[in-house]
Amino acid sequence: MLDPKYIAGLFDGEGCIGQNFTNTGFRVLQVSISNNYKPVLDDLKLQFGGGVYPLNKCFQWRIGAADDIFVFLTAVSPHLFIKKAEAAVALAISQTVGSGGRLTDQTILLRERLFDMLTEAGDRRKSFREEVNEHVAEVQHDSD
Repeated sequence: MLDPKYIAGLFDGEGCIGQNFTNTGFRVLQVSISNNYKPVLDDLKLQFGGGVYPLNKCFQWRIGAADDIFVFLTAVSPHLFIKKAEAAVALAISQTVGSGGRLTDQTILLRERLFDMLTEAGDRRKSFREEVNEHVAEVQHDSD
């Protein structure tokens, strides 16, 4: 069994919390980690479910079931650094899924707002990374 701290580091660096749309336009979560070393992804599959798929020149482990996402993010969230905000929102989304029944209008609105928050959290993280890269480039330029 992989250590949650190791998984969190792997997920922070190589993972993604994304969203897809079903055929009916319903937004659903997807969590993934891409890596060249398939055995570690196979271990994630054994530990958390999902599947491992070829992706370009590497492999990707993916989970989409709300229960699997909840278990995974609950295990790694205390140890995340980069994707901590996104994981918190994704955990909230994973708890809005009904047990096969129809969602209430209120729950649908809540899910839409949470998915918007997930997008905003990802955008802030990317914007921060770009800002850091700009500062690093300035420092490197000044030292030349």
